[in-house]
Amino acid sequence: MQSVHLSPIDLRFASHEYTMDQLVNDLYRDKISSSMREYVMDKIGTIGRVYKIQNLFKKEPDAPDRLADMYVESARASLEKAGKRPADVGQIVTVNDNYQQYLPAPTVELVPRLNLKSDVKTDNRQGMACSALSQSMMGAYANSVLPNSGDGTLVIIGSSYTDWFLPNLEKIGRIESKKDMGFLDIMYFLMFSDTVASTYVSRERTESKYSIEIDFNMMSNRKDTSPDAHTKATVKPARQGPFPMSLQVDSKRLRESCARLSSENIQSIGKKYPNQYESANVVNIHTAGKNYMDTVSKSCGLDPEKTSLSYRIFDECGNTGAASSLQLMKESVERKILSSGDHGLMIDYGWEGADAFIYRLH
Repeated sequence: MQSVHLSPIDLRFASHEYTMDQLVNDLYRDKISSSMREYVMDKIGTIGRVYKIQNLFKKEPDAPDRLADMYVESARASLEKAGKRPADVGQIVTVNDNYQQYLPAPTVELVPRLNLKSDVKTDNRQGMACSALSQSMMGAYANSVLPNSGDGTLVIIGSSYTDWFLPNLEKIGRIESKKDMGFLDIMYFLMFSDTVASTYVSRERTESKYSIEIDFNMMSNRKDTSPDAHTKATVKPARQGPFPMSLQVDSKRLRESCARLSSENIQSIGKKYPNQYESANVVNIHTAGKNYMDTVSKSCGLDPEKTSLSYRIFDECGNTGAASSLQLMKESVERKILSSGDHGLMIDYGWEGADAFIYRLH
């Protein structure tokens, strides 16, 4: 068995919170026509709060929250929950949905601030978006001498999309239809929360409140191998036009790809581990939005009762990007949906492909 144990997960949101009504019908009222405001509220108006790194209502806002500071705070909390010291960290992995600077990598700052060892291994991952957790854990443990050293891995995931979308939103004209430039920017901006999650991962269970065991044998990963897969969703600097960033997403193609690959993963896991698959008390689906969640759920033939937590989480705080994997497992435990010995199923998907794994609570 090739298992790792996740110690109690830490989750924290950016410091500025907004209701959807505040953003759609107040802050961006002049940028969205009345009919489009109704459309937006119909699609994502159930989201209770989203969290952003800066005060959007100030004309000259203060400096935004630093993702690096959130990383440090979360990492310290995860070590404390695991009962571990900085010296117990043999490797640090950061998953950055959108880091706030081009260079240097986050670990250049995090290693000294967290007082980690000078020979700690570092692994910075960016651009994988929302399906990065299982890949990061496999990268940390599948081909590493680290599991035999007794040290663990500190995994930190940050999702901060405000810096992506806000410059474009400041330049868009009035949105009258879904075809207008800037429509996707504002929709994605509205539904994303800036979030950080972290956990201490080890081959051995820590003496902590709980641990989540993930067996790599009970994991399935699939990539979109279409020759033009990279064109489904791209974000790049815009060389022409009013917007500093070009966002291009073929939502239908991306959604169908995620659903197909997720279904293949589920079929593979269910065939190999039918008892654990059938007995899973909860099925966590990445909170990409209800259209994505509905399509993936239908393609996989999932029980709506088992997926209900994912929908509740989306309604509470929107899309938390790659951090949603840790968030959903944390909430499955802390809302007492899982008891010791129970299994859960995680379904991740994103730009690169889809991942799924069975996990067990101890």
